[in-house]
Amino acid sequence: MAGRSPWRVLTPMSALALVLALAALTVAIVASAFAQAPPSPPHKFWGSADVGSGAALNGAPAPDGTVVTAWNADGAAVAQATISLGSWSLDVRPDDADSVVFTINGSLPSAAFEVQSAGSTQVALDLDSPPAEEAPIDTADATPDESAADDAAPDAVDDEEPAAAPDSPRLPEAGSGGLLDRAGARSVPVLIFAISLLVGIGGVIAVRRLRA
Repeated sequence: MAGRSPWRVLTPMSALALVLALAALTVAIVASAFAQAPPSPPHKFWGSADVGSGAALNGAPAPDGTVVTAWNADGAAVAQATISLGSWSLDVRPDDADSVVFTINGSLPSAAFEVQSAGSTQVALDLDSPPAEEAPIDTADATPDESAADDAAPDAVDDEEPAAAPDSPRLPEAGSGGLLDRAGARSVPVLIFAISLLVGIGGVIAVRRLRA
């Protein structure tokens, strides 16, 4: 007994139970590491008229209450800020965008700015509103012709939903960030399954050696 390996003392069932316990512990450790991974620090973009980086729209300072929106390369809004006392700031997570452009109340977009973890960039915005497609018709002084209105055919109903306005963007849903964001969240079950499979195969081999 003195020179006998302690593994020989285990029965096949107890060895299998030990292997399964080790597999469960390994999966728990891996899942905990992924779940507790901190998100990447955001990149702060900001501007202030007091330091020479105020936001201008059509050549004039953008008034308080004007909305500054950051858009990623896919055309999704990733952050918004409201101008107050000539200043604004917003945070963009690196998981949401590699670069962003800015608009002011649906203006033409700015140049692109790179997004870096824990970065800080002062941005001076001087943007223009998009050109109007057609000037609205002023009908305040028009006299309605009741007879023509009776004979007119009803307008066709447009079943299509109106497109969302640029100043009403799709903001990103809240998430835990880090390794669980985007494709990382989909890879966790695959990694856990692979680890469990490898540990299980090792357990089967160990049990067969004990029986031999």
